[in-house]
Amino acid sequence: MISRRLFNSRFLAASTGAAFALTVSGCSKSAPRYDIVKDSPEFIQMNMRTLGADASIVLSGIDETRAIEIFEGAATRLDELNAI
Repeated sequence: MISRRLFNSRFLAASTGAAFALTVSGCSKSAPRYDIVKDSPEFIQMNMRTLGADASIVLSGIDETRAIEIFEGAATRLDELNAI
């Protein structure tokens, strides 16, 4: 049978270790979610690393503000899938 003191000490050690690992590995730094590349006036491309692979979306014939809204929605959905 596990006592409360033993459980609390292991829980504290595990949570402290996880926080330390995230800080050391750089996971706590906020990196840009995606890069926007605009090589020509008619194409806008989003590049992002998600689900363990490189992903890109290319939009044609759309203004930049609408493209950014679409990219934000796609990046949010991909982040949700990545969390699963």
